Amino acid sequence: MAAPKENGDYPWSQVGKLLYDVLSTKVDEPSRDLATCVLPVSWRTEDEVRAGFISDNSANIFGDVEMCEFHQTKDPIRTDLENGEITVDHYSKVVMDAFAAVCHLTCLNSMSKSMPRDQAAKILDASYKDCLEKIGADPGKYNLDVSFWYILAKKTEQ
Repeated sequence: MAAPKENGDYPWSQVGKLLYDVLSTKVDEPSRDLATCVLPVSWRTEDEVRAGFISDNSANIFGDVEMCEFHQTKDPIRTDLENGEITVDHYSKVVMDAFAAVCHLTCLNSMSKSMPRDQAAKILDASYKDCLEKIGADPGKYNLDVSFWYILAKKTEQ
């Protein structure tokens, strides 16, 4: 289950927020649909994760939760940047390309509700380019680290 990172940010959230801010300067009024495409949605604390395995009558649905561990995986391309194997410009492009690979179609569909699809595509592509300099200026902030709760639960007979 997805979780906030160790620093409290949400995975990919700073990149999504940056894109949302840039898009906000290019469209009259960003839609709520667009905000849901780029801003964090459902991240869980450990208590929330564990609560999902307990029914209303306090009976554990799966038996015992044997393990509930938090893991954060560093953005592997940032390691290449930190090791001097790639440039900041290359890093920024890879981050935006990865973000677009996951979010582009949803963002495009959301924007297309209030404007022609080809216009939305042009605005979105221009916005990706506008994000590159800010990502390069602070790659530690704008990264694609991911964090999850890994759960191992044993099902019991009831």
